[in-house]
Amino acid sequence: KLAILSKAIISLCKNEPFDNRFKFFLTNLKAVYETLDHDFAVFSSNFSYEKLRSEIENAKLEEQVKIHKVITDIQNQILGIPVATVIVATQFKTQKSVENDYFYQFAVNTGITIGVCIFTLFMGYLIYNQIQSLTGIKKEIQRKDEHFERESLVVYKKIQVSTGEKPFQELFNRLRFQNFILWVIALVCLLALIATIIIYANITVNPYIN
Repeated sequence: KLAILSKAIISLCKNEPFDNRFKFFLTNLKAVYETLDHDFAVFSSNFSYEKLRSEIENAKLEEQVKIHKVITDIQNQILGIPVATVIVATQFKTQKSVENDYFYQFAVNTGITIGVCIFTLFMGYLIYNQIQSLTGIKKEIQRKDEHFERESLVVYKKIQVSTGEKPFQELFNRLRFQNFILWVIALVCLLALIATIIIYANITVNPYIN
């Protein structure tokens, strides 16, 4: 308030001669009051509840888009997991299917297994990268949460009381769910790799030994 008052007085008197400024100020108190009232109204409007609430909602929407993008960036690879599983299950060659041609069976089955290993490594890298992205998003949300709590504690508490949770709690819950999904995908890939190796070891004959 003092800063706004000072600005109003300086703006009014800056063009007056030094010796006449105080007299001019007293003569124009009404103008000073009107300027002060107007500027304070503008200042106050920038800190209204609705504006701060809107800023928080915009921040939440922005982070929601980022969280959603983490999964959509690798959704094609995720959809490829069941396809790859079917391909592996149907393309492994048994001794009977190749009429005991052990060299052919060994080459085909080894190639499929190597392909599964490469696919699993690729998916592992993608999943790790996306988990790191979620960690970065979480840190950014925490920073925004602490900023709003520090700068607008009254509004922050009011939102918390009205919704029963912190303003950004929904995003933290979504982050935990997305992390869970990524770890489940990683586990599925690992189990598929283990199953492939077990099947390979049990049905493939090494022609160099036999």
